[in-house]
Amino acid sequence: MEPNTKHKNIPLIIAFVGTLLVNVPQLYKTWKTKDVKAFSVYTMVLRILIHVAWIVYGIMEADALIITMSTEVMFCEMLLLLFKQIYSQEMVIVTEHAPDVPMAPRHGTVYRRSFGDNIHVLVASV
Repeated sequence: MEPNTKHKNIPLIIAFVGTLLVNVPQLYKTWKTKDVKAFSVYTMVLRILIHVAWIVYGIMEADALIITMSTEVMFCEMLLLLFKQIYSQEMVIVTEHAPDVPMAPRHGTVYRRSFGDNIHVLVASV
């Protein structure tokens, strides 16, 4: 017996709408509060890669719903990853705590800017 093909996309449509209902409020809250401390970069990158695989599968199956849903989730994850990079840039003055920083005598105040997971850059103010 052949399954009813008219209703096969209903679970995908429900998943698509549910995914939107989950991701859009998270993006909005992150944008408003700028709180990204709890986000794991590794998990976000892994989720992006998983949705790239879903997009490839959707292309292979010629299923526009899977392609659309996976693209939407991947886009939301990429925005959250961008928010993580932007909002976790904490500027800390290091010349007061470490006056032996080589840039300090020439440039005045030197800041350490943190980019998420243990990536630090020295920035000098002129």
